[in-house]
Amino acid sequence: MNNKRLKKQIVTSLIVLALTLIFGYACRFEVVARMVRPLSAIATSGLNCIISIVPFSLMQIVLPAFFAGIIIHIVRHLVKKQWLAWLPKTILSISYIIFAYVFFYNYGFSLPYASEALPYSIEKHSVDTLIEVTEMLIDDLNDANRKIEREENGEAIFDDFRTNANKVNEGYRNLMAKYDFTDAWYLGKVKHAGILAEPMAYLDINGIFFPFLAEANVGSTITTNYPFITAHEQAHTLGVVRENEANFFAFLACLEAGDDQLAYSAYMMAYVYANNAIYRENPEKGYELLMTLDKDVLDDINRLNEHAKKYDTPAKEVGEKVNDTMLKVNGQEDGIKTYGYMTDLLISYYLSK
Repeated sequence: MNNKRLKKQIVTSLIVLALTLIFGYACRFEVVARMVRPLSAIATSGLNCIISIVPFSLMQIVLPAFFAGIIIHIVRHLVKKQWLAWLPKTILSISYIIFAYVFFYNYGFSLPYASEALPYSIEKHSVDTLIEVTEMLIDDLNDANRKIEREENGEAIFDDFRTNANKVNEGYRNLMAKYDFTDAWYLGKVKHAGILAEPMAYLDINGIFFPFLAEANVGSTITTNYPFITAHEQAHTLGVVRENEANFFAFLACLEAGDDQLAYSAYMMAYVYANNAIYRENPEKGYELLMTLDKDVLDDINRLNEHAKKYDTPAKEVGEKVNDTMLKVNGQEDGIKTYGYMTDLLISYYLSK
């Protein structure tokens, strides 16, 4: 390659990278993030409209292919002793990664909480109030359990992944009709992560919003957990970026769907978050409440724990550290502890009933 031409390409790619970094920095300010939000919503909905035509996860193809392509590109030029020829395309690829991450996802952390559009507030409450709400939650969970069918071995009988994903979308349509929390105009398909589901499980990732395609993916979990995780990832496509809020919007969407299976999934995961919070404050009371669950519910929670143990490896610790770091980088200062804030929204929800 002509040196003059190569230098021009390198300079051009560096300018693009610099502009991308400036854009990323600007999105840290609320006034800029507010301008980006409607554009991001239009782009996300448009991408979802297109990629939903494909029934399988594109992430499972694009992600490995992207990294393989970058490595092959660099190695090919190095073998030919073209020491700098690999730089322009590599820099442009990095620029796109940064831009897509900010434009489709990260900008949202500069905006107020999406839950401000809801009649519920994030507040601190006493342990007694948390216990009272958890008791109400357990009543709902036990009631929901008695409405679902089970196999002879006690495992819950749920509809297939796609059917329940469609129900989740219906729940979000009902939620969007009630509250103005998103600028999205299209609800795409949440997809199973396919060949990446198992690797994700070893990294303690139940689901992921792939911002480079604006695609929501769900990994490996137990049957009763799929609807809640599906709803959580769909929340991210609607601009609900914070994890604690995505959990709560998933809870509401599952209930808004008006389906027994989704309601059970929502109540079970809400109970897990609420009772975990009680265990941190009062382990004895947490155990006492655990014992008030129906046997079938206890068995499902044990299945969830056993599923997690299957993937309890050093890789899981790496995944947790990466996830914790990403949360902090995105402005969720308490890192993984942010997930516990869902209990505050749950308390507000139950106290308002």
